[in-house]
Amino acid sequence: MAPRLVGRINAALTLVLLATASHLGAQTVFPPPAEPPQLAATRTTGPIQVDGVLDEGAWSGAVAVDRFVQAEPQQGQPATEPTVVRVLFDERFLYFGVTCTDSRGAEDLRVRDLRRDFDETTDDFFGVAIDGVRDGRSALVFRVNPRGALRDQQTVDGGLVDLDFDAVWTARTTRSQNGWTLEMAIPWETLRYREGLTSWGINFQRVTRRLNENSGWSPWPRVVAPYRMDYAGVLTGIEPPPPSRNLRLLPYLVGDRRATGGRPAAATGDIGADIKWAVSPSAVLDVTVNPDFGQTDVDRQVVNLTRFSVFFPERRQFFLENRALFFSGNGQRFEPFFSRRIGLDTDGNPIPITAGGRFSVRGRSGAFGALAVSQRGDTDASESQFGVLRYVANFGAQNRLGGLVTTRRDGDGTTNVVGGIDGFWRPTPTAFVRGTVTGSTTGGRGGEGVGAFVWIANETTWGYLGYVSELVTAGFDARAGFIVRNDYVRISPAVILDWRPRWRPRWIRRFQPGFVLEHYVSPTTGAVQEGVLSLRPMTVEFQNGGFLRYELQPSWQRPLTQFRPLPGVSVEPGKYDYLRHSLVLQTDPSAPMALRLEAATGGYFDGDLHTVRAVVQATPDPRFAVSADYTINRLARVGLADVSPTTHLLGAETRLAANPRLQLVTFAQWNTATRQFTGNARLSWEYRPLAFFTVVYNHRAPVSGLGTAAAPVESRQLLLKGTWLFQL
Repeated sequence: MAPRLVGRINAALTLVLLATASHLGAQTVFPPPAEPPQLAATRTTGPIQVDGVLDEGAWSGAVAVDRFVQAEPQQGQPATEPTVVRVLFDERFLYFGVTCTDSRGAEDLRVRDLRRDFDETTDDFFGVAIDGVRDGRSALVFRVNPRGALRDQQTVDGGLVDLDFDAVWTARTTRSQNGWTLEMAIPWETLRYREGLTSWGINFQRVTRRLNENSGWSPWPRVVAPYRMDYAGVLTGIEPPPPSRNLRLLPYLVGDRRATGGRPAAATGDIGADIKWAVSPSAVLDVTVNPDFGQTDVDRQVVNLTRFSVFFPERRQFFLENRALFFSGNGQRFEPFFSRRIGLDTDGNPIPITAGGRFSVRGRSGAFGALAVSQRGDTDASESQFGVLRYVANFGAQNRLGGLVTTRRDGDGTTNVVGGIDGFWRPTPTAFVRGTVTGSTTGGRGGEGVGAFVWIANETTWGYLGYVSELVTAGFDARAGFIVRNDYVRISPAVILDWRPRWRPRWIRRFQPGFVLEHYVSPTTGAVQEGVLSLRPMTVEFQNGGFLRYELQPSWQRPLTQFRPLPGVSVEPGKYDYLRHSLVLQTDPSAPMALRLEAATGGYFDGDLHTVRAVVQATPDPRFAVSADYTINRLARVGLADVSPTTHLLGAETRLAANPRLQLVTFAQWNTATRQFTGNARLSWEYRPLAFFTVVYNHRAPVSGLGTAAAPVESRQLLLKGTWLFQL
């Protein structure tokens, strides 16, 4: 398809979809409550044993709330199953006692596994969101599933979510023929609050997964996140203690035995520590000395057939905490600061870190953060020092402006600096504008350039309307950040409808037709680089959470240099237009057996590409889960050599859990594109909150595959690590 047709097609589709949009949503997006509901907490003088049984007398004397309202699927209707919540507190903890009645009893409660930060799309759960600063925009969120697994996160603006926030708290559950019961105890030291404030923003959420129903105490529209605290209620009568010293020390001891190639195995040991000091309820200082990340999850391999760099997420705990504060980019494409630049090389191999520190302050008026890390190297020239400064100023009910500066000084004397401003504006409850503008310099040695993006969106009951644009100039160099490539402008409008006609069958929840356009041009020359128009005439979401989607994808590519998607495959510069089709089927992801099938076929540069992917997840019991993910890519007559290679990527994972605190996880992948096998087994025992004993085994080995790919050297590693938690 010729790129000049893109604008006409985009405009026509937008007009057609928007013209019908007003007829598609029968339910409205209501504003935040003028008078939020209130719940009074009750002080308890007797001990509370957190065992999931609400048998202490204090629970019967506490004020209860039970009028939960659906957000999904029937916005505004009473929840199908009753939920009763009570709140107690004493000098040490804030307690929540919850009764989740279920007419099916315990037999049909959905729990996929017992991992921390479980998948909220597959499990029953109860959650509480707490705004101790009372700014109406930030929250700490705590969720528990019926088997007692924990999920905690920080949120800002109802959209930026830091799922990797791990706090010290406790919860236990019991299950019966009437449903399930929960007791939760959160230490005051874990919570962030303003001193002297006796009423907090709070909301409760319950997901009944067999009904795929989402309900809550203080209602929110279905297109709004349940942790949007401008829709929250108020918790009154609490008496938080004055801030304490709250010093947390986490020393570690690690032993490592590694064998690489034909060399004899070598054993090493190391020590280090993490220190967390809550200077005040809103200010935290984190220090890490000689950190070790050997217990971290391994990266999942991918077969990248695009011309973009692949984004791998951060998995190391020190860099995960408070990540949302330092976020000012656009997800997986443009990040002025990306912590994987620290302590990892381009292949993901660890580089030792001497020490690091992070200071963060959050308050009603804004937030401040600072990060400094020193990275060792094999030589003085390969050493690096990283620094980050972040400031955010809140204004209005849901708006903010921020600034970010990153520095990286390498051992060769070069210093890279990136600075920028960013903002967030919410003119209505469903619309927002977010963007950033940054510039870079490398001390007169090049690297001068600009990077920017803007995202304008409105998500309401009829669907989503959005526009994203990015700019990265040829000279932009963010050495402490991530960009998919240089010298591009991205233009990406999208319209996705949420259509729920009355005539639809009962097993269908909604239809989601729409389109997404991705179009790239060079800001230097104005020439088209590439693009794809994803037309989605059929997306059907079922009541159980599964879906069926068909996409038609006209694509255009204009490479200016030779492109090598696979070893032995070379695509020459030129003009390529082609058409692709894709079909995706996802069964109920919460069922004991879940299946995802993907198939795509059609053109690929001057040839064809056929892709099939199958994902199978089996959970006969929440304590045991198995999954497999298999992808086949077959290229046909691609490149000057007119070759037709096939790649295979197979991944398998098992999870065995005695309870949410003692788990064995294994993961293995075979990748014929890189001729590599990777295996990882991790036994983890959380013997106290956030204190672990961990045993990790890693294995990498060559496998048969594409003949010209360099096979890795075989290596094995056994790692034992213990961490201890001391709170002073």
